[in-house]
Amino acid sequence: MFKYKTHILIVWILTGVFATVTPNNAADLPDACQIELIAPQWAGRTLKLVCYFDGSRYTQDTVRLSADGRGMFRSQLPYPEGLYMIHLDSLHFFDFLMADDQQFTITVDTTDFTHNNRISGAPQSEALQAYTAFMADRHRDLRVLYDEFKKVYPDSAHRARTDARLDSLNAVVKQYRETLYRDFSGAWVAAFVRGLDAVNTGPYPMPQSLEQRFLERQYQKKHFFDNIDLQDLRFWYTGYFTQKIEQYLSTVVEPEPDTIAAAASWLVAQTLGDSICSRLMLGRLMNYALGNPIMGLENMWARLAEDYYFCEQPVYCPDSAFMQRLRSEYGHVRYNRIGMKAHDLALQDSAGQPVRLYDLAAPYTLVYFFEPDCGFCKKITPRIYHEIFAKYRDRGLDVACVCMLNNRDEWLDYIRSNGFTDWHNLWDPDRSSEFWRYYDTSTTPGIFLTDSTHTIIAKKLDVESLDRLLTTIFKQ
Repeated sequence: MFKYKTHILIVWILTGVFATVTPNNAADLPDACQIELIAPQWAGRTLKLVCYFDGSRYTQDTVRLSADGRGMFRSQLPYPEGLYMIHLDSLHFFDFLMADDQQFTITVDTTDFTHNNRISGAPQSEALQAYTAFMADRHRDLRVLYDEFKKVYPDSAHRARTDARLDSLNAVVKQYRETLYRDFSGAWVAAFVRGLDAVNTGPYPMPQSLEQRFLERQYQKKHFFDNIDLQDLRFWYTGYFTQKIEQYLSTVVEPEPDTIAAAASWLVAQTLGDSICSRLMLGRLMNYALGNPIMGLENMWARLAEDYYFCEQPVYCPDSAFMQRLRSEYGHVRYNRIGMKAHDLALQDSAGQPVRLYDLAAPYTLVYFFEPDCGFCKKITPRIYHEIFAKYRDRGLDVACVCMLNNRDEWLDYIRSNGFTDWHNLWDPDRSSEFWRYYDTSTTPGIFLTDSTHTIIAKKLDVESLDRLLTTIFKQ
């Protein structure tokens, strides 16, 4: 469904792109952009000119068509080059390319926007319209081939003929693109279409071993953005660029927290030649990490904060309130991200004897911070004991249950009355370990799963997710 969004960073960038270049005598300038619309079928209706930007859509202007279906979008300043939309309603809209030639006419045919719309006066916009129609026809041919392939699959001779036709179809598409790239060399339409191209396969397109699969993935990771200039602001004004960023992080990069974090930092580094692109990339990746519930993505935003906010020359300097919040959140995860060594804490057991977390030598240890009077802890702690500890204790799981209160009697009464006496009940009466500094205890309970080397392998899991993870671990 078509949606409009508001985003603080995007609003700031749009202001910077549009407003700051407005000359003092703008009212005396001729229109740099004149897009005439001829759409008799929509006579008297109001249309919107919408731009794609950073994964969302923004209305730039509106026009009400005359009784004979004519209207014109005007702007004294040129619009940023990119992909735009003419929008009537959620069922009637079409895209077109905005390049540096911004005085043209679009004749609309509502029976088939792709094949029957006509653009005149803007060669690059015309070229993309033609390319879109061409590709729509080729996709139709591909569907026909696919249907035939399903019918003849058992017949090797027919299958060979179908494969040959598919190769021919691919050759036609490749030739069309190469012609477009040659005819519009250096132009935005060529860069736009090239950005849509998939990256070529590497040395092992059909890997036969783990090593070949690894090498092919490394090639794809290195070359994924070969067809896109990451310092070209125009790509932020397309409908596909941010999807490629998310595809890169979610399917191309290895699904390991530190690897994803390194890849995100690399992406920002590739944009540093353009200040707006770098701010957009940093904001996009920070929002992706902060707004995504996938465990381990805090490694990504924390790495970005270290590399581009807390450094000597930050990518940009947001307001102090933002930085204060960011530093506060960073403080919660600085020492306890997945892949880090869990900090060794000097604590006491229920008998007052000293115990260090590293003294626990089980294959896996659940470090569990709780407060006996916390309502949520009262619900979760018994489940941790009965559904997790009781189930996996004989398979190699230990529990270090750390009480965060200083009331010893209340703590001991709680663990005894609930029967939690056979796991490691620990506390820090003098608060000398500063456990809150090394573990995120800003919310309780705090759950950290460590392995035999005391490396954090999971955190902030609910009981169901923890159960599934341990089931997988102990099946290996």
